[in-house]
Amino acid sequence: MKLYADKEMKKPIYFVPFGEVQIGASKEMVVFVHNESLNTIKDLEFFVHVPEVELLSGPRVLEGKGVESLTVKWTPSVTVKRGLNVDIDWEGVEVYGQ
Repeated sequence: MKLYADKEMKKPIYFVPFGEVQIGASKEMVVFVHNESLNTIKDLEFFVHVPEVELLSGPRVLEGKGVESLTVKWTPSVTVKRGLNVDIDWEGVEVYGQ
């Protein structure tokens, strides 16, 4: 599974680059997940390990070689001096032989 900034998969990313957001404000970002496998992945779950970042939407199933959007939102409780970059982890079941 790889992350991209664009649906055309021309801009790979390794984390969600939120940048700087002021306290009291929010920022939503859409990134794209690509299933590199030929097999379907079902029961997908995505995880972020930053309490102020929430996953708003994402696929539960991703077909082989498929690309779907994932929306994340950051609402900081403090003003940070550096921008936030968030890793996204995932779990799912790869279905073989379909």
